[in-house]
Amino acid sequence: MYSQVLIFLRWVRYIVVHVVWDRHHVFLSMDETQLATVKNRGVGMISGRKRKRTDDRRAPRDPVDKHNTKVTYIAAVSDSSCLQPLLPQVILPRYTQHARPPAHMLHSYTEFGYPFEFWHGTAGATTPGVIQSWLTRLRSVVSSFNESAWIVLAMDCHTNHLSVQTMAHVRRLGMLPLFVPAKLTWLLQVLDVYGFGPIKKDMRLEELRTRESSASGVVVRSQRMRFAASSIRRTIINRDWAAAFNKLGYGNSHRPAASQLQQYLPEGEIEPALPTLEQFSDLISRPAHTTVTQRLYRMCMRAALDLANAPVDAGPPAGANVRLPLSADATPATTTADYRLQDPDQILARFLDDLDDEAPVLSERRPARNVFLDKHGRPVL
Repeated sequence: MYSQVLIFLRWVRYIVVHVVWDRHHVFLSMDETQLATVKNRGVGMISGRKRKRTDDRRAPRDPVDKHNTKVTYIAAVSDSSCLQPLLPQVILPRYTQHARPPAHMLHSYTEFGYPFEFWHGTAGATTPGVIQSWLTRLRSVVSSFNESAWIVLAMDCHTNHLSVQTMAHVRRLGMLPLFVPAKLTWLLQVLDVYGFGPIKKDMRLEELRTRESSASGVVVRSQRMRFAASSIRRTIINRDWAAAFNKLGYGNSHRPAASQLQQYLPEGEIEPALPTLEQFSDLISRPAHTTVTQRLYRMCMRAALDLANAPVDAGPPAGANVRLPLSADATPATTTADYRLQDPDQILARFLDDLDDEAPVLSERRPARNVFLDKHGRPVL
């Protein structure tokens, strides 16, 4: 574990110091998580005698949700506060028997607003084709925001990310891939460390507040997607992630500041270095002697070396130009130290107001996108 952390951070330092230091660039982190299973379990105790079947002190039974039986969220965060509210946040819902979503549901999705995108026809799961379509969409948004910005993309070692077809697409788009070591995403993946936990906690709180305000205590199926969208906007879209990237060693600092990483680091600065084939195979937990591993290694290292040797004014491949809405910058997350400087009555008033208010929409109001994909994961025009 110690060696994997050090190999990965040396790889990151090489990208920063020798490849993108004097170029326009942006660090991005992507990951997927499941949303349909995030529910408040209502665990508690009732004192007194044994409950009877006629006792009404039991959790209400929610109607069965036959529409969103599985929901995958593809999250994207950036170290740029002005780009963050514009990054596509893609949700993949699955429907009973793979049915086409009804018109009223498609309309309800659009009301969640930009930058949400609902991709249909995926069975609620990612595939290499879906990931490639997502990468193309990401390249288009970043290119429209800043056509000279190179993308450094951190991903985990999931099979859909670490396939030859996906890596070939990453190379065509001019991105620089970074693969977080297998089984260490809890330590080195920005979204796993700082993102998904707060989202799911916030979703459970939203559900609890809705039950408390309801006369029957029942949560209808259409509300669960609203819980997810509201939590994602508050926790992911509206947040400045630059400090989180720096803490885990992705930024320009010479040493990660996260306390959980200190025990795995040597004294002093981390020396920039690309991993060898054996080190790369250790990171992705695959045997080094196979043709696929060697080909993946060449693709990843060639992406860094080609750009390091390119002229300073060399630009990335252009993506499709899309009209981005006007947007305010994302703001840093409020810390414990920030709360200590505020008046307690003001803090209480703000949290009481937050119970009823949706997360603010930073960008120009625009409907969310509904995108239909074919069996290969490509958008249907």
